[in-house]
Amino acid sequence: RRAALADAAGIADVQTRTWRDAYPFIDRGVLEEAIVGREQRWTEHLSEGSPTFVAEDEGGTAAGIMAAAASRDADGGGVGELWMLYVAPEHQGRGIGAALEAAACDELRHLGFTEATLWVFEANASGRGFYERMGWARDGATQPDPWGNELRYRKRL
Repeated sequence: RRAALADAAGIADVQTRTWRDAYPFIDRGVLEEAIVGREQRWTEHLSEGSPTFVAEDEGGTAAGIMAAAASRDADGGGVGELWMLYVAPEHQGRGIGAALEAAACDELRHLGFTEATLWVFEANASGRGFYERMGWARDGATQPDPWGNELRYRKRL
């Protein structure tokens, strides 16, 4: 479902715990510094209409999050982008990530896109493997990030 302002804390929690689990290649001090104020940032993002979606567990707690909209890349005109996809560590392996990825593709199709991209850290082997299983393929673009080199993936919708 589309995220509401009341989801800010749950979204921040999923993102924070997933970062800690999935990004062992990022300096812990740098990562923890980025986590400070995460709930407030999400409150601001959601207030501004962030294209974020939430998957809930059986108890109604955020288990996964996803955002998808137009590409933010300089060369991304006419292409959609899966901005982010995170599943809380304890919910991974249950199909939530695949459901969120499918929902992102549906949302991007609904917005009129026929192709989409996403960025993933080169060092994030499990993330790259997930996206490849979902039909995404590297398109050769790379970009530096303070947290590590990123690779761009592309998929026909």
